[in-house]
Amino acid sequence: MKKSKTVFMVTMLVALFAAVVIILPIIFMPGDDAYAPEVVAQQPTELDLIKTLVTDPPRPQWQPPQLTREQFLEDFDYLMTALKENVPTFGIIYRRNEVDMLALVPELRERILDESIEWDYIPFWEMLRLDFFSHASPVGHLWLASYDTYFRSAYERFDNRRRTVYSYFGDRLANPTFDEKHLYHSQMVTPLLGFDDYNITTNIIEDGRIAYIRLPRIYGDNWVRNPASDTLRQVDEFYSQLEGFEHLILDMRGIYGGYTEFFTRPLIAPLIDYPLETIFHQFYMAGEYNTRLMRRAPRSMGERVPFNIDDLPNIFPEVTLSEDVVNDLRLMDYYISRTVSIAPHPERRAPFNGKVWLLTDMNNFSAAQQIAAFLHQTGFATLVGQTTGGMVSDAALMPAFITLPNTTFEVRYDMLYIISADGRPWEYGTVPHHFNRDGMDALQTVLALIAEGNW
Repeated sequence: MKKSKTVFMVTMLVALFAAVVIILPIIFMPGDDAYAPEVVAQQPTELDLIKTLVTDPPRPQWQPPQLTREQFLEDFDYLMTALKENVPTFGIIYRRNEVDMLALVPELRERILDESIEWDYIPFWEMLRLDFFSHASPVGHLWLASYDTYFRSAYERFDNRRRTVYSYFGDRLANPTFDEKHLYHSQMVTPLLGFDDYNITTNIIEDGRIAYIRLPRIYGDNWVRNPASDTLRQVDEFYSQLEGFEHLILDMRGIYGGYTEFFTRPLIAPLIDYPLETIFHQFYMAGEYNTRLMRRAPRSMGERVPFNIDDLPNIFPEVTLSEDVVNDLRLMDYYISRTVSIAPHPERRAPFNGKVWLLTDMNNFSAAQQIAAFLHQTGFATLVGQTTGGMVSDAALMPAFITLPNTTFEVRYDMLYIISADGRPWEYGTVPHHFNRDGMDALQTVLALIAEGNW
């Protein structure tokens, strides 16, 4: 019985193939129309046409569900409630950007209720992006999460509905980081000339005494765990020349963010023979999204304990927090004492025992801010340049997203309010030990300090 079925299926497939081969040439055969244009391009073969029909069938034109004004309003109200219950940085946004974002809510809500305005996905998206979230930058990674930035690479994690919405709009849900009307970080980012964005930059500034190195970026493929990677090889070759050198300058200017490990593992771990360790103080609100995210947090983050404002003298026994920071912390429900460390590399040890300098600027956000804060607080490096940009999160947590129920748009935010041991919130950036001198950039300033023996 099985044999006869197999023979039948094979016969049918052969017949189908033969029919397609015979019929397709007739369908695509040129007619006798005297006005038909001359065909110059090579006609597809029968096999090409068969492959096209099999591998690229016509796709139905999917349309997003039509939403009512009430549904857009529901999304807006849902979002604003979720932001108030989960986002800890509105106070910092007000102080840094001089905009009370929550005070904008009534006006935007009235706009949705305006009968003269017709609402759809893209107008709703643009209103949120330009008239609300543009005021947050560069604080707290708070923005309308875009197709390009988050969803193209994480496409498979979405349910079918969200997947189809973001596929349909595609690049129309543009990257919120750069926009013609509201350039995110417009007050922070300055052009950086002379930096190579693709290759490591190394330089022996003074033979036997001063060395310089800069990574172009701290994101991308996970080359830091590949001992055969070109980047690690270049670092190791450069570090091998540094025996007896007195100064090593690490340049982090212009690095907006990425992953801390992409900086600390190749550049810091080979320079130490003991663990670098420090504590950062983290606070968060007990909103639904934060609570859900913390359930998945690794135990290495530390114990989460209920927080009361009266606990501050025990958490910061030697530091008096500013009134603004104290007011921010009144909204927090939990506290984490977070121990962060960098271990020496087990196999790669550079023959360098001199002084380490770190060049910073206002373009250092996110992971770059974390690196600056860590190296400053551990005392491992002397920072020179400008106060970093802030915009921080904890790499131990996955990015936090708020999902709107109807449009399925998502909003990215940082759930943690992080404070260094000196009482300075990370969102204010890390202040260098030495600012740029008048008329000098950070590299010129550090060379002047070295020449003077002033550090």
